[in-house]
Amino acid sequence: MKSREKEREWEFGDRIFEERLDQNILRQRLYRYLLFEPEVQSIYDEEDDALLLSLYFRNPPGRILRKKWTCPWRVIPNLENWINFFKESEKNFYNEFYYNIDYNLVENLHEKTKLMYPNDSSVILCTQFKSGDENMNHYRVLKENLIFGIRKSTNSFAREFSELWANFENETKLLVEMDTIGKE
Repeated sequence: MKSREKEREWEFGDRIFEERLDQNILRQRLYRYLLFEPEVQSIYDEEDDALLLSLYFRNPPGRILRKKWTCPWRVIPNLENWINFFKESEKNFYNEFYYNIDYNLVENLHEKTKLMYPNDSSVILCTQFKSGDENMNHYRVLKENLIFGIRKSTNSFAREFSELWANFENETKLLVEMDTIGKE
């Protein structure tokens, strides 16, 4: 951990913890923990033939962490995009293939995530996705065994409205959407 995460002090000398899980239980636990978007560090130990896996939260002093992800450019660019996205970017310049799709339809794919860690041990994720000219926002709150959030309505008649959704521990799902009947 010290070699991979230098900004933090790590001390594991006072604990020895080993847990053996079958593959199904491991998948279920990893899925549940990965919903909270933790930092993941892994290393393979050849001597013991074991995978050492660490999932943790960076939890900075202001309790807010920002992440950004951008996909390499995958469509044939015009001159403006060549100057903005290829001139200084080896990642885009050396792509193995490009799609022959109008760049206005796809452009580059971006994702910005803001993770907030309140004092109540929950995690609030605000994610903005951008593809072409379309921006999409996704808000999730993860607290104990409850996941809920706000998203753009999936109802074709209520596109301009938002809906509240929740997934409970017992696999029950709840969806609350705005009623548009009689609003015209």
